Amino acid sequence: MACSGRAAWALIACFCVAVAASARAAPAEVPDGLKLCRQDDNLDACIKDAVTAAFPVVADGLPTLSIPSIDPLDIKNLVIGQGSGPVKINLEFYDCQLLGLKDAYMESIHADLENFKITGRVKFNGPIRIRGPYKIQGSVLLLPINGDGQTNITLNNLIADIDIRGERITKNGLEYVKIDTFGLMLTVSHLQMHFTNLFNGDKALGDTMNNFLNENWSEIYRELNPAFEQTLGAIFLQITARFFQKVPFDKVFLK
Repeated sequence: MACSGRAAWALIACFCVAVAASARAAPAEVPDGLKLCRQDDNLDACIKDAVTAAFPVVADGLPTLSIPSIDPLDIKNLVIGQGSGPVKINLEFYDCQLLGLKDAYMESIHADLENFKITGRVKFNGPIRIRGPYKIQGSVLLLPINGDGQTNITLNNLIADIDIRGERITKNGLEYVKIDTFGLMLTVSHLQMHFTNLFNGDKALGDTMNNFLNENWSEIYRELNPAFEQTLGAIFLQITARFFQKVPFDKVFLK
């Protein structure tokens, strides 16, 4: 309903009505296709199966909860700045995509619902890929590097150890979960990288650098990994928080 009138009090009144209506909005339901779990002795086993089954469902997004697609997962900006150590670079990915998350499965999980702490390990049946535009400037293992083009990064046998912390709160007479942190520790068995247009398109130098990067992938991954963990942890914190702030606690974990 449109607000009309010139008086300031009328605009304020319309604003207050809109806010009140939003606050009274009906709680969201768990979307179809997602498995629910009961708060009993089999909780961990149920959540393990439910989360594994949820990955392909959530892959296309959950529009009713304003959750976007996670496969591909659009990443507007990912900046990696290393000021010391063997990798001294400013590396920026922008408008890139992360692919392969739908092939995830929970290997293990433990949930403490009273204090809302969830820890677990996620593995992937296939490689995880990052592709899209990039910019890079700096040095890698003492060798200078610069470029501006397209990248394709593949992480093989990715393992993600998760640590989710939150608190149960009451809102509009219903109990929800406020997610505070989404800790993420990543390990891989191998990292493959390819950057186009390195050194202003010099093919010989670019090919040499790409080969060098892949030959020394372990050292490079060790330097870049903290930035990947921080960025991806922030993304999944936002997605998880959005789910739990809209769906009441007892609609997710049945009594």
